[in-house]
Amino acid sequence: MSINFKGIPALVKLRNKGKFPVINPTETVLIREKGEDSYIEISGVTAEINSKITIKIGNRSRVKIEGIQTLNTSLMITLGDDCELLIKDGQRINGPLRINQLEASKVTIGKNGLFGPCRIWTSDFHSLIDNHTKIRINPPKDIVLGDHVWLGAESLILKGSIIGDGSVVAACSVVTKSYPSNSLIGGNPSRLLKSNISWDNKLLPYNLEN
Repeated sequence: MSINFKGIPALVKLRNKGKFPVINPTETVLIREKGEDSYIEISGVTAEINSKITIKIGNRSRVKIEGIQTLNTSLMITLGDDCELLIKDGQRINGPLRINQLEASKVTIGKNGLFGPCRIWTSDFHSLIDNHTKIRINPPKDIVLGDHVWLGAESLILKGSIIGDGSVVAACSVVTKSYPSNSLIGGNPSRLLKSNISWDNKLLPYNLEN
Protein backbone atom coordinates (compact mmCIF):
# COMPACT_ATOMS: atom_id res chain seq x y z
CA MET A 1 0.00 0.00 0.00
CA SER A 2 1.68 3.21 -1.12
CA ILE A 3 1.14 6.42 0.79
CA ASN A 4 2.64 9.87 0.72
CA PHE A 5 3.77 11.79 3.77
CA LYS A 6 5.16 15.25 3.21
CA GLY A 7 5.42 14.38 -0.46
CA ILE A 8 7.81 11.45 0.09
CA PRO A 9 6.72 8.05 -1.28
CA ALA A 10 6.50 5.38 1.39
CA LEU A 11 5.23 1.85 1.72
CA VAL A 12 2.93 0.71 4.50
CA LYS A 13 1.78 -2.89 4.49
CA LEU A 14 -0.95 -4.33 6.71
CA ARG A 15 -1.53 -8.02 7.19
CA ASN A 16 -4.15 -9.27 9.59
CA LYS A 17 -4.36 -12.98 8.63
CA GLY A 18 -8.15 -12.78 8.81
CA LYS A 19 -8.22 -12.17 12.58
CA PHE A 20 -9.32 -8.54 12.48
CA PRO A 21 -11.20 -6.28 10.09
CA VAL A 22 -9.05 -4.80 7.37
CA ILE A 23 -8.15 -1.24 8.24
CA ASN A 24 -6.20 1.50 6.56
CA PRO A 25 -3.05 2.20 8.59
CA THR A 26 -2.83 5.71 7.14
CA GLU A 27 -6.03 6.51 9.03
CA THR A 28 -4.99 5.04 12.36
CA VAL A 29 -1.22 4.89 12.81
CA LEU A 30 0.17 8.39 13.22
CA ILE A 31 3.29 8.69 11.06
CA ARG A 32 5.00 11.89 12.17
CA GLU A 33 7.92 11.79 9.74
CA LYS A 34 8.64 9.42 6.89
CA GLY A 35 12.02 8.97 5.24
CA GLU A 36 12.89 7.62 1.82
CA ASP A 37 13.02 3.88 1.13
CA SER A 38 11.57 2.98 4.53
CA TYR A 39 9.08 0.24 5.24
CA ILE A 40 6.41 -0.30 7.90
CA GLU A 41 4.54 -3.59 8.24
CA ILE A 42 1.88 -4.07 10.90
CA SER A 43 -0.13 -7.24 11.45
CA GLY A 44 -2.24 -8.84 14.18
CA VAL A 45 -3.60 -5.57 15.58
CA THR A 46 -6.99 -3.92 15.87
CA ALA A 47 -7.93 -0.45 14.70
CA GLU A 48 -8.14 0.69 18.33
CA ILE A 49 -4.58 -0.42 19.01
CA ASN A 50 -3.29 1.12 15.80
CA SER A 51 -4.71 4.47 16.85
CA LYS A 52 -2.33 4.46 19.84
CA ILE A 53 0.84 3.92 17.77
CA THR A 54 3.03 6.82 16.68
CA ILE A 55 5.94 6.27 14.31
CA LYS A 56 8.71 8.64 13.31
CA ILE A 57 11.02 6.96 10.81
CA GLY A 58 14.10 8.04 8.87
CA ASN A 59 15.65 6.84 5.63
CA ARG A 60 16.18 3.17 4.75
CA SER A 61 14.65 1.97 8.02
CA ARG A 62 12.29 -0.91 8.73
CA VAL A 63 9.51 -1.40 11.27
CA LYS A 64 7.77 -4.75 11.56
CA ILE A 65 5.08 -5.31 14.20
CA GLU A 66 3.75 -8.86 14.13
CA GLY A 67 1.08 -8.49 16.81
CA ILE A 68 0.03 -6.55 19.89
CA GLN A 69 -2.51 -8.18 22.20
CA THR A 70 -3.20 -5.14 24.39
CA LEU A 71 -2.07 -1.52 24.26
CA ASN A 72 -3.62 0.37 27.15
CA THR A 73 -1.74 3.63 26.67
CA SER A 74 0.60 4.30 23.75
CA LEU A 75 3.54 3.03 21.72
CA MET A 76 5.89 5.69 20.37
CA ILE A 77 8.59 4.59 17.92
CA THR A 78 11.38 6.90 16.78
CA LEU A 79 13.88 5.59 14.23
CA GLY A 80 16.68 7.46 12.51
CA ASP A 81 18.35 6.31 9.30
CA ASP A 82 19.29 2.65 8.66
CA CYS A 83 17.44 1.25 11.67
CA GLU A 84 15.46 -1.93 12.11
CA LEU A 85 12.75 -2.71 14.66
CA LEU A 86 11.07 -6.10 15.00
CA ILE A 87 8.26 -6.57 17.52
CA LYS A 88 6.97 -10.14 17.56
CA ASP A 89 3.40 -11.08 18.41
CA GLY A 90 1.52 -11.35 21.69
CA GLN A 91 2.71 -8.10 23.30
CA ARG A 92 0.85 -6.61 26.29
CA ILE A 93 1.71 -2.95 26.78
CA ASN A 94 0.19 -1.45 29.91
CA GLY A 95 2.18 1.74 30.22
CA PRO A 96 3.58 4.07 27.56
CA LEU A 97 6.39 2.27 25.72
CA ARG A 98 9.00 4.50 24.05
CA ILE A 99 11.49 3.00 21.60
CA ASN A 100 14.22 5.37 20.42
CA GLN A 101 16.74 4.37 17.75
CA LEU A 102 18.24 7.65 16.66
CA GLU A 103 21.22 6.01 14.93
CA ALA A 104 21.74 2.87 12.83
CA SER A 105 20.79 -0.01 15.12
CA LYS A 106 18.46 -2.95 15.54
CA VAL A 107 15.93 -3.73 18.27
CA THR A 108 14.33 -7.17 18.49
CA ILE A 109 11.49 -7.84 20.93
CA GLY A 110 10.48 -11.49 21.29
CA LYS A 111 7.00 -12.91 21.62
CA ASN A 112 4.55 -12.43 24.50
CA GLY A 113 6.25 -9.55 26.29
CA LEU A 114 4.75 -7.51 29.11
CA PHE A 115 5.55 -3.82 29.48
CA GLY A 116 4.89 -1.21 32.12
CA PRO A 117 5.77 2.39 31.29
CA CYS A 118 9.35 2.01 30.09
CA ARG A 119 11.94 3.12 27.55
CA ILE A 120 14.27 1.35 25.13
CA TRP A 121 17.24 3.37 23.79
CA THR A 122 19.95 2.17 21.40
CA SER A 123 22.03 5.35 21.63
CA ASP A 124 22.90 8.13 24.05
CA PHE A 125 21.18 10.98 22.14
CA HIS A 126 24.39 13.05 22.27
CA SER A 127 28.09 12.57 21.46
CA LEU A 128 30.76 11.65 23.99
CA ILE A 129 34.20 12.65 22.69
CA ASP A 130 37.73 11.71 23.76
CA ASN A 131 39.54 15.03 24.18
CA HIS A 132 42.90 13.55 23.15
CA THR A 133 41.82 11.90 19.92
CA LYS A 134 38.75 14.07 19.21
CA ILE A 135 36.96 10.84 18.30
CA ARG A 136 33.46 10.02 19.41
CA ILE A 137 33.50 7.06 21.81
CA ASN A 138 29.80 6.24 22.38
CA PRO A 139 28.47 4.42 19.30
CA PRO A 140 24.95 2.97 19.20
CA LYS A 141 24.42 -0.71 19.94
CA ASP A 142 21.65 -3.22 19.24
CA ILE A 143 19.15 -4.41 21.86
CA VAL A 144 17.54 -7.85 22.11
CA LEU A 145 14.64 -8.85 24.36
CA GLY A 146 13.84 -12.57 24.32
CA ASP A 147 10.42 -14.20 24.40
CA HIS A 148 8.15 -13.68 27.44
CA VAL A 149 10.13 -10.82 28.99
CA TRP A 150 8.49 -8.54 31.56
CA LEU A 151 9.76 -4.96 31.84
CA GLY A 152 8.61 -3.32 35.07
CA ALA A 153 7.42 0.25 35.44
CA GLU A 154 9.93 3.01 34.62
CA SER A 155 12.63 0.56 33.57
CA LEU A 156 15.21 1.83 31.08
CA ILE A 157 16.83 -0.58 28.62
CA LEU A 158 20.01 0.94 27.24
CA LYS A 159 22.17 0.15 24.22
CA GLY A 160 23.86 -3.23 24.09
CA SER A 161 21.38 -4.90 26.44
CA ILE A 162 20.40 -8.52 25.84
CA ILE A 163 17.68 -9.97 28.08
CA GLY A 164 17.06 -13.70 27.82
CA ASP A 165 13.72 -15.50 27.51
CA GLY A 166 11.41 -15.54 30.51
CA SER A 167 13.25 -12.81 32.40
CA VAL A 168 11.88 -10.00 34.58
CA VAL A 169 13.27 -6.47 34.90
CA ALA A 170 12.25 -4.83 38.17
CA ALA A 171 10.68 -1.38 38.28
CA CYS A 172 13.02 1.61 37.89
CA SER A 173 15.95 -0.57 36.79
CA VAL A 174 18.59 0.61 34.30
CA VAL A 175 19.83 -2.26 32.14
CA THR A 176 23.10 -1.95 30.22
CA LYS A 177 24.38 -5.49 29.66
CA SER A 178 23.45 -9.11 28.89
CA TYR A 179 21.50 -11.49 31.09
CA PRO A 180 20.65 -15.18 30.52
CA SER A 181 17.15 -16.59 30.28
CA ASN A 182 14.96 -16.75 33.38
CA SER A 183 16.76 -13.95 35.21
CA LEU A 184 15.36 -11.53 37.78
CA ILE A 185 17.12 -8.24 37.06
CA GLY A 186 17.02 -5.07 39.13
CA GLY A 187 18.83 -1.96 40.27
CA ASN A 188 20.65 1.08 38.86
CA PRO A 189 22.91 -0.06 37.39
CA SER A 190 21.15 -3.39 37.07
CA ARG A 191 22.44 -6.65 38.48
CA LEU A 192 21.28 -10.24 38.58
CA LEU A 193 19.02 -10.63 41.62
CA LYS A 194 17.98 -14.25 41.12
CA SER A 195 18.44 -17.00 38.52
CA ASN A 196 16.08 -19.73 37.34
CA ILE A 197 12.84 -17.80 37.79
CA SER A 198 9.67 -17.73 35.71
CA TRP A 199 6.62 -15.50 35.76
CA ASP A 200 2.91 -15.58 35.00
CA ASN A 201 0.64 -12.76 33.93
CA LYS A 202 -1.98 -13.96 36.41
CA LEU A 203 -1.81 -13.38 40.18
CA LEU A 204 -1.49 -16.94 41.41
CA PRO A 205 -2.33 -18.00 45.00
CA TYR A 206 0.50 -17.29 47.41
CA ASN A 207 1.21 -19.36 50.52
CA LEU A 208 2.48 -17.09 53.31
CA GLU A 209 4.05 -20.09 55.04
CA ASN A 210 6.53 -20.62 52.17
